[in-house]
Amino acid sequence: MGDFRTGIAGPGLINNARDLYGVELAYQAPSVTENGDPRFSLMGYAAQLDTAAQRDILRGTGGSVYFLTRQDITSGSPTVTVQVIDPDTGFVVDTRLLTEGIDYTVDHIQGVIILAGPLTSNTGSDDLINDGVGEFDVNLVAQYEYTPLGGLDDVNAFGGRAEVWATDELRLGASVMTENTPSGTDQEIASVDLRYRLGETSYAELEIARTEGPGFTRSISTDGGLTIASSGGAASEAAQAVRFTSQIDLEEMGLEYAGNVGMRYESKDAGFSTLNEDITDDQVFIGVDGEVEVSDRVALGFDAERFESDSGDEKSETELNAAYKINETWTIEGGLQYTDQTTVGSADDTGTRTDLGLRLTYAPTDALAVYVFGQGTLEAEGGLSDDNRLGAGVDAQITEAVSLAAEASDGDTGVAGKLQLSYAPTENNEVYLGYTLDPTRSGA
Repeated sequence: MGDFRTGIAGPGLINNARDLYGVELAYQAPSVTENGDPRFSLMGYAAQLDTAAQRDILRGTGGSVYFLTRQDITSGSPTVTVQVIDPDTGFVVDTRLLTEGIDYTVDHIQGVIILAGPLTSNTGSDDLINDGVGEFDVNLVAQYEYTPLGGLDDVNAFGGRAEVWATDELRLGASVMTENTPSGTDQEIASVDLRYRLGETSYAELEIARTEGPGFTRSISTDGGLTIASSGGAASEAAQAVRFTSQIDLEEMGLEYAGNVGMRYESKDAGFSTLNEDITDDQVFIGVDGEVEVSDRVALGFDAERFESDSGDEKSETELNAAYKINETWTIEGGLQYTDQTTVGSADDTGTRTDLGLRLTYAPTDALAVYVFGQGTLEAEGGLSDDNRLGAGVDAQITEAVSLAAEASDGDTGVAGKLQLSYAPTENNEVYLGYTLDPTRSGA
């Protein structure tokens, strides 16, 4: 009996990292696989809650200070991630977990998060074609426990996870979580999953999850927490989600060329609700990407994805790219991208477009890279406008502790730029001065 952190984590659909007070039991078999994983592991917990779970979604502002919805936050309870969101579909493109004490600190009394570095409002992918500052929104997502003013009455939480390696390559897993309340509005989450190891880095993973209940409260802010709107907690029926991911290393599969191929599939029903997300419409995402090093000088890549929702929103995007290393200091890259998009209620964001992008990079040392880039729209139909742009940038490690990143461009959507000067005297200490000019800033 005591304080513990649940730490239930499926491959991707459900995670339950909460600080609770109660009983936790854990067991790991002494025998291990050839990779050192326990052949069998089991954990379970039971707790009577005296704190409530909260999730805040705070749009990046370009600064490092963010205000949470609640105060009197349980010490050690925050789980903080940076999420990259496609604003056209709401789909989570990428998630990065931050580490307290290294990436951020928390004022638990006041409910304030201070990041070690600035968090921009937008970011771009590695694609050659973008709208200047970045086509994706960036959110700081904080999940934590707080003490309600009126306390909690007879709210109990139970959960557990079991994993078994049936062979050295095949792992089977199952998770279950539930919160019981006197009103009968219980929240239940359960999942099963399997992972097949194809090589040292190659794998295939499948997860099926089901939720039922009112969901969890979340709050959204577009100005770093100065103004916040809350939602969630409405009763919902049972909903299911399916996720499949795979990553294949070509050399591990016995092929001649270095490179990799990845695939991702997700299907989520309306009403699917966990501590990490609330799905309001049925949605499906499928994507495939890869990169192949044809020679020491030539690399080819591709990326194709499609998202569709019962709300009527759809987006398909395909990109082909190539990179050629002219010599030890010069590299030229080119990419061709096709977009087909439907956004309900927005004619300006509905249509098709084909774009071509080029970038030339000069990198005389590992500490300096200077580049120029340009992109042009070859064809556009519907409401999607041309996306022509020219620009230049530099990344420089001026000294061991001082670095500079700068970029400026102009195009159809307007002038864009970003500048950041950083001073990092130690690994965990950084001071920065930054500025971002974003012609496409929108709400979270």
